[in-house]
Amino acid sequence: MLFRSEPVVQLLTGKQGPAFIDFAQWGKGDGKTVSETINNLRAAVARLPESEGNRARLQLARYLLAHELAPEAIGEINVITSIDAKLAGDPGLLAMKGAAQYMMGRYADARASLSAGNLGNDPHAALWRGMAEAKIADYIDARHDLAASQSVLRYYPQIWQTKARLARAETGIAQGDLASANDALDQLAPDIAPRDSVEAKLYAAQLLAKQGHLNESLSRLTTLEQTDYAPIAARATFVRVDTQLQAKRIKPKDAIETLEKLRYRWRGDDLELKVLRKLGALYFADNNWRDGLGMLHMAALNFPNTDLGREAQDDMRKAFNDLFLGDKADAMPPVQALALFYDFIELTPIGRDGDEMIRRLSDRLVSVDLLGPAEQLLDHQVRERLEGVARASIATRLAMIYLLDRKPKEALAAINDTRQTRLPDDIGEQRRILEARALAGLKQYDTALDLIADDDTPEGKRLRADIYWEANNWDQAGAKSEDVLGTRWSAAGALSPEERAQVMRAAVAYSLGGNQANLDRLRQRYGEKMSASPDAKSFGVVTEPIERQGVAFRDLAKTIAQVDTLQAFMTEFKKQGAPPPAPKTASN
Repeated sequence: MLFRSEPVVQLLTGKQGPAFIDFAQWGKGDGKTVSETINNLRAAVARLPESEGNRARLQLARYLLAHELAPEAIGEINVITSIDAKLAGDPGLLAMKGAAQYMMGRYADARASLSAGNLGNDPHAALWRGMAEAKIADYIDARHDLAASQSVLRYYPQIWQTKARLARAETGIAQGDLASANDALDQLAPDIAPRDSVEAKLYAAQLLAKQGHLNESLSRLTTLEQTDYAPIAARATFVRVDTQLQAKRIKPKDAIETLEKLRYRWRGDDLELKVLRKLGALYFADNNWRDGLGMLHMAALNFPNTDLGREAQDDMRKAFNDLFLGDKADAMPPVQALALFYDFIELTPIGRDGDEMIRRLSDRLVSVDLLGPAEQLLDHQVRERLEGVARASIATRLAMIYLLDRKPKEALAAINDTRQTRLPDDIGEQRRILEARALAGLKQYDTALDLIADDDTPEGKRLRADIYWEANNWDQAGAKSEDVLGTRWSAAGALSPEERAQVMRAAVAYSLGGNQANLDRLRQRYGEKMSASPDAKSFGVVTEPIERQGVAFRDLAKTIAQVDTLQAFMTEFKKQGAPPPAPKTASN
C-alpha cells in the first residue's frame, strides 16, 4: 500500500524533473513490435491486483506516449487517476496528459494541463505549452514559454526539436521578433521531414516580406500554394493575400474573392478564424456591414472558447456599435438598418449604450414615417430593458410616436404603465401634454382640459386651442387660439406661417360661433399685419361680417377645418419639446 501513499510519478521520475518526457527510455520494450510490447505491458497490468497495478499501468502509458499513441496514453492516465484520486494533480501525469493532448490537436486543453501546479515554472512543461500556445495563436505566452524551454530542447528527439523551432519561428514572425524567427529557422536540421520542410519554407517567405523582400516573398508563397501538403498550401494562400493587401498589390474585391474560396476549402482551425476575420474587415471597409458581421458571427460561433474567437466577437460588437451608436448606419436606408439590427440584435449592449442605440434607430424610422417598426423597438425597450426614470423617458417618446401613428389608446397606455412618483420636470411636463393629447384623441375632452388647466407653456396653450376646436366649442377655440398668439398683434415683426394659421382659425371659430364682437376685435388687431401677408385675401374673407359670409367663407372654413390639428401639434411639439435621451440609470 506504500504505492498509494506517494505520487506514482515521483517514484519513477528522472533527473530532468516530473515534466520530462523521456522518449528514448520510455519507448523501449521487450517485444519485437510495438503491438507485441503493448500486449505484454497490458498483460503485466492484468496480472496485478487493482490496488497494485498503477505502477505497471504507468509504464504502459509512458510507452504509448513515446510512440505517439496519445489517445491510448490518456486512457491509461485516466484509469490511474480513477483508481487513486490523489494522483489527479500529480505534475508528471499532468505533463504526460498535456503532451498527449498536444499530439491529438487539443491545444487549449494541453495548455491547461501543462499550466497546473508547479508545471508553470518547469522548462519541459514550457516546451509543450509553448508549442500549444503557438497553435492557438497565443503568441505572447508562446514566445515566453518557448524561450524558457530552450535550455532543455536538446533532450528531445529531432522531430520534437523541429516542431518547437517551427513554433518559435511562427511566434517570432507574429510578434515582430524577426531575429528569433530567423535563428529558429537557422537551427533546423537539413534532413527534416518533408511536411516540416514546407512549413519552414512558409515562415522563410513570411520573413522575406517582413524584411522588405516583397517580390521574392510573393514568388515563394505562390509556389507554396501548389504544395501537396494542404495545410501549408492553404496558409500560403492566406499569407500571400494578406501580404499583397498590406503592400496594396491586390484590390480588396480580388482579395475577398480569393479568401471566400479559401474559407470553403479550409475549415476547423485558427486559419479559418483568420480568414473569417480578414473577410470581416474587408467587408466593413467596403461598407458591406451584413456580410462583415456575418463572417465574424461565424468565427465567434465556430470557435467560442479560443482567444481569436473572442477577438472576433469583440470585432463584431465594435462594428455593431460603430453602426448604431456612430453615424455609419445613417448611410443605409432605414429599412435595411432595421433589418440588420434585428438580425444581430444579440449584439445590443446592456445599459445606456444599448438604450441610446435603440433610440437613435427609432428616431431614424420615425423620420421616414416607419412608425410601426419604431413602436416595436421602443415597446420592447420599455417592457424588457428599462426601469425607473429611463423607462418613463423612453415611454414618453413611445407615446409621442403612437400619437403620430394615430393610436391614442396605445399612447395613453404607454404613459399610464410607466408612471413614476419622481421625474425631472421637463419629462413630467411632456408626459402630461402627451397624455392630454391622447385623451383628446379619445374624445375625452373635459378630462384632457382638466389635466392641462394650469399649463401656461406654449405647448399647453396650443393644445387647449386644439381641444376646444376638435370639441366644436367655437368661442373657446377662438379665444384659446388668441391665447397662443399672446400680444403678437402689437409686437414688431411679421407673423410666422404658424401664427397666421392661428389667426385664421380664431376668425373661423368666432364666425362659426356667431360671435361678431370678437371677430371685429380680431380684425382690428391683426388686420394690418395680415394685410401685408400672403394670407391677406383669405383673412378678408373670414373676417367679413357674419351675415354677409357666403360661399367663399364656407370654402375657406372647410379648408381650415380640414387642417390636421394632431399632425400640426405633434410636428410643433417635436420641434419644441421632443423627449430627451433617457438619463443614466439602471437597466436590465
